[in-house]
Amino acid sequence: MTCCCCILSLDENEQVVDTDCFGKREVINGPVCSFLNPCDSVEARSALVIEAGEYALLVSDTTGEERAVYGSTVEFMAANEKCSVVKKSPTLTRQEYIAVTNAMGEVKHVVGPLMYLPQPLESVSGIRDVYNLSKNEYIRIKMPTGEVRIVQGEARVVPEPLEEVLGGVQQAVNIDNHHAVLVRNEDTGSLVLYSQHGLFFPTPYQSIVEVQSKIILEEYQTVVYKDAEGRFHYVSGDSDMRDFFLPPFCAIVKQEWSTDLKKEHNTWEEMWKFDKRPSYMNYEFTCRTIDNVELVIDVSFFWSIIDVKLLIEKTADAPGDTCAHARSLI
Repeated sequence: MTCCCCILSLDENEQVVDTDCFGKREVINGPVCSFLNPCDSVEARSALVIEAGEYALLVSDTTGEERAVYGSTVEFMAANEKCSVVKKSPTLTRQEYIAVTNAMGEVKHVVGPLMYLPQPLESVSGIRDVYNLSKNEYIRIKMPTGEVRIVQGEARVVPEPLEEVLGGVQQAVNIDNHHAVLVRNEDTGSLVLYSQHGLFFPTPYQSIVEVQSKIILEEYQTVVYKDAEGRFHYVSGDSDMRDFFLPPFCAIVKQEWSTDLKKEHNTWEEMWKFDKRPSYMNYEFTCRTIDNVELVIDVSFFWSIIDVKLLIEKTADAPGDTCAHARSLI
C-alpha cells in the first residue's frame, strides 16, 4: 500500500478502515485508488485468506455478535469486526465423532464421515473414536441420571451426549473347565464365584475381582485354605475334591521355606502345595568342640511330611525348623 497527498492506493487483498473526523468508520477494499479527506485516520489491514478446510470467527466490537466464515475464500471484514480465531474444521472419518456444545450449554454428538463447520458460539471437543466392540468386549456407560448400563459386542457404539464411558473397552471373561471368575456385587458388597461355561459379562453393578485358575492336585499334594471365619480347610489330592476353585472370601495358606544351605532364611521359596513325597535336603552349620575347635558340619536329610495339619499348626518354615532342631541335638 502507498499513500501520497491524500491519495490511497490498495492492492488486492488489502483494506483500510477509514475513520472520519466525526468518528464514523467505513472500509475501503482493494484493489482501488481513492482520495481521502486530510482529517481522516486510516488503519491498514489485510483481508482474511481462509483456506479450504478452515473457518474464521469474526466478532463485532460494537455489538459483540459473532459470525463464522468458511474457506476457501477471501473475506473482507466490516469496519467494526475483528478476527478472533482461524482454525481447521474438524474432519471426521466413519470411526470418529465430536461433541459440540452451543451457547445454551446443550451438547450434541456429530458422527463422521463429514467435515463439520462450527457455528458461532459453539465449542467443539477433540476428535473421539467410535467404540467398535467385538463379540467378547463390552463397555460400561454412566448416564446423566447416574445410572450405569452395559453395552456388549458385537456393536458400534456412540455414547449419547452427557454420557461417560467408564474404563474404556473391557474384555469379557471366557469361563471353561479350568477358569472361573470372582465377582463383587457393588450394590450389596457380596462376592460370587461364576463357573458356568461361556463368556461372562458383568451386570452394571458388578466388578470383576479376579479370574481364578482351578487348583488341581496330584495324589501326594495337599492344599490348605482359610475361610471367612478363620477356619482351616485341608484338601488332599487323594480325595474327591482334588480339583476345585477357591470359594469366595477364602485365602490359600502359604509359607516361606528356607532354601539357603545354612537355613538362615536368606533365600526362601513360597510353599502352598505341600508335597508328601520323601525328598533330600542339605544343611551346613558351624560349631565348636570342648577344645574350642571350630567344625563345619554338613548334614543331609531324607525327610517327608507325615501330617500337614500338624505342620501348619507348629511351624511356618519346616526346613528351617527341622535343621535348627537337628543342630540343637548335635
